[in-house]
Amino acid sequence: MLHMIKICQGKATFCSRYVKTHKYILEGKTGYPIVPNFIAGFNGVVPATARLVLTCARVLTKQFDPLRHGFGVANTSVAFLCGRLFALCESDLPYEVKVTEDGDIITLGRHDFGSIEPFLRMTAHPKIDKATGEAFCYGYDVIVGKKTKGVPISSMEKCAAIHDFAVTENYVVFPDTQIVMNPWWILRGRSAVGIDPDKIPRLGIIPRYAEDERGMRWIDAPGFNMLHCVNAWEEDGGGAIVMVASNIVSAEHIFDDMESSQLTLEKLTIDVKAKSMKRQSLSTQVLDFAVINPAYAAKKNR
Repeated sequence: MLHMIKICQGKATFCSRYVKTHKYILEGKTGYPIVPNFIAGFNGVVPATARLVLTCARVLTKQFDPLRHGFGVANTSVAFLCGRLFALCESDLPYEVKVTEDGDIITLGRHDFGSIEPFLRMTAHPKIDKATGEAFCYGYDVIVGKKTKGVPISSMEKCAAIHDFAVTENYVVFPDTQIVMNPWWILRGRSAVGIDPDKIPRLGIIPRYAEDERGMRWIDAPGFNMLHCVNAWEEDGGGAIVMVASNIVSAEHIFDDMESSQLTLEKLTIDVKAKSMKRQSLSTQVLDFAVINPAYAAKKNR
């Protein structure tokens, strides 16, 4: 659901509307959930197996087609791309929405930006460089979909659930955290997304305009499980990358108690050549989802 306050001639108008995703419309017609929640919808072997079988049956009987129409909820963030407003969730493509003159919010539909090669899903946190007008995004799939020109990254040791990333003038940084995806866990009655306590988090640095992953550098980052990146920029002529991001201190609690997961804000200074980093805590209290003036994206900010 999107919420909006329109202020015009001293009068404030509040509006809230659900984004009319394919999932929302389909389940509204049937009157009950069709698409299971892959994080919280699998508890116990018997119910998990039943939901999995039922979901496959609905796909086979064409009750819903996730490959053609998606199954996302468009509930994670909003972003202006190509001069238009989108509601995003990383499990699907963005949904374009429009704010009307009278202050209403309407859904225009799922959007692939006119790609000649359609793709399946996109990050909920794209990065926009105001200086160049470029928008950067990523996606991950078990089934590889069609897409525009991209850089496949196959050097991940496990299937990690990446929620955000960073873009600077010359680099892109991906976090490889302890939050992993394992579809086989569903058969054990668990969520497909969980924590691997034995995994050492890493940061992957790749040139911004790389054509393949040969220039990818991985740096171990013990204890740093990034959730959101506030901003990132370069110093020392590109020899250092500075990131301000939230860290999930107690990752084991991220899915059941956000407060206990202790999300704190940190500043990281990464030596690109030496493949080392320094960390500085910026907050002693729970703090996440900070935002900056978008004109300073990929630039040093206070």
